[in-house]
Amino acid sequence: MKIQILLFGIATDLLQTSSLAFEVSDQEPAKDLMSFIEKGYPFILDADVSSGENRKGKYDIYGIDIKTCKEFQLTDTPDLDDGSEYSPDGKYIYLNSNRTGNMQLWRMNANGENLKQLTFDKNYKDWFPHISPNGKWIVFISFPPDIAFGDHPFYKQCTLRLMSTDLSSNPKIIAYIYGGQGTINVPSWSKDSRRIAFITNSN
Repeated sequence: MKIQILLFGIATDLLQTSSLAFEVSDQEPAKDLMSFIEKGYPFILDADVSSGENRKGKYDIYGIDIKTCKEFQLTDTPDLDDGSEYSPDGKYIYLNSNRTGNMQLWRMNANGENLKQLTFDKNYKDWFPHISPNGKWIVFISFPPDIAFGDHPFYKQCTLRLMSTDLSSNPKIIAYIYGGQGTINVPSWSKDSRRIAFITNSN
């Protein structure tokens, strides 16, 4: 099978766009993918132990102590908290939540305290925040406002947006895509924080 990956070079502005097609064999896909990673292309593994889990009929963020394997709850909302990811320094957890009635990005301390809303534009429904390795940038997918409450479907006209973690500037669009669920669900930054990998169904 062939996987096409779009690469974006970013700093504060979109620098360049390129694409490459990477061959993954049906016999040993994991081995082939690892060789792709070892070549330095933008792919990182998700080592996040926090996750959005369905408990008591709703989704909250839970963590697991890797030493004791004990689960603990970090958020408590009547609706949906999801898309959690640690900051590179481990101090914060970023997530998306529709606790205000519209899916937006939030940040909290790693222990679940000091929950802070980061995006506010009701013209977008924001999902899956991913933090650059240098800790300076957040990339995320934004759905149009007509998406159902708590939904993140496939095959929609969406945007990828970028904002700084210090909140010094408003989110800006860096790509128009035809995708959604699966486009950027997992961390996809290059190690130097200059490129992002994502999936789009656009020709």
